[in-house]
Amino acid sequence: MDVAAAEGALVSALARTVEQDFVILEAAVTGTLVEAEAVLAAREGREFVSARELIAQAHQPLNRSVFSGVEGLDHPTGATGTTPGWVVSSVAEVGEIRLGRQRAPQYEHGDFPTPYIRAANITTDGLELSDVLRMDFTPDERRIYELVPGDILLSEASGSSTHVGRPAIWRGEIPGCCFQNTVIRFRSVLSSPSYALLVFRYLAESGAFGRVARGVGIQHLGASRFAAMPFPLPPEAEQDRIVVEAESRLEGSRAQRTAIQASLARFEAMRYEIWAAAANGRLVEQDLEDEPASALLARLGSPPEPERTLSRSITKDTAVKLPPRRNTRKTQDVKSLPLVLAETDRLVSLPELFAAAGYDRDLAVDVERFYLALRDEVGQTIEPVGDARENAAVGLRDAS
Repeated sequence: MDVAAAEGALVSALARTVEQDFVILEAAVTGTLVEAEAVLAAREGREFVSARELIAQAHQPLNRSVFSGVEGLDHPTGATGTTPGWVVSSVAEVGEIRLGRQRAPQYEHGDFPTPYIRAANITTDGLELSDVLRMDFTPDERRIYELVPGDILLSEASGSSTHVGRPAIWRGEIPGCCFQNTVIRFRSVLSSPSYALLVFRYLAESGAFGRVARGVGIQHLGASRFAAMPFPLPPEAEQDRIVVEAESRLEGSRAQRTAIQASLARFEAMRYEIWAAAANGRLVEQDLEDEPASALLARLGSPPEPERTLSRSITKDTAVKLPPRRNTRKTQDVKSLPLVLAETDRLVSLPELFAAAGYDRDLAVDVERFYLALRDEVGQTIEPVGDARENAAVGLRDAS
């Protein structure tokens, strides 16, 4: 397999790890990732508390119609409506929802500067806390907006419908931290925080949040639309088993993704290593019976003298056309090939032209640059003379 094919295979494998994550999330919220608690309890001859009983014990009325009018969400979670012990509830019935405090000029300064989370801090990999801003929150406001471990934070607003509703879990990383109104806070009541995070990741990655978001330019999920979203709720013990299994599989997927990304990062350096080996005679095994280059040069002799006067108006402003640089290694300055020929005023061999123009034979990138520059000039300002292929000579094209 060549380098390009290997790189393409790794890119495909990377995309499959993303698809694999979605399959895991889908299985987690549709009751197919682990054996149902109802089935286990029946086999073991014990009782269990169903999700419907959980809601009843919390004195929460089950209201499936709360999301029945939301476009595309009438049957959003596949098999969960018929999975034993499960019920499709709504976000509002499963936990508490709150939008953060609005940012305003009067909060820029005050007696209680407080760190706060905004939508920009929520990424696909969780919370990014290297750039946390501050604004004034009074003690009373802190009691309302302060985060506690286990809170789920979702981006309420985003410039992209694929990013709106992106969730992350708060683990108490910054004491006393609050949140802005570009963030929705969900505090679980009937589900574990880790299971709720799986549900919200599924709704985000399936596009469900994006489909209900509204706005021009900036997409807003909205607290009321979020509250009406479906929430597939399994029995409590089953939630815990789902979280353990899902996190184990997602961690395996992350490890695969990290390994693939590390391999992909090596391909650029690998290409230059191959070019350098080819330019220095180390790419293939050398045949000791081949004629040495020194003997070849001695046999061919010096290039023929020009039989005609070369004429063309060349200035030092003539620009050489170089291919785009594909690495960050600094290469030396080179001269325009027509300018070199004008200064020499005779036919020269390609090796002479290569050296006179300032290219470095030990740099594979310089070999590539030289031949691309030569290709651009042949037939325009430069033309080959004679038919000795091993000792090709070039000169300036006669302008007449």
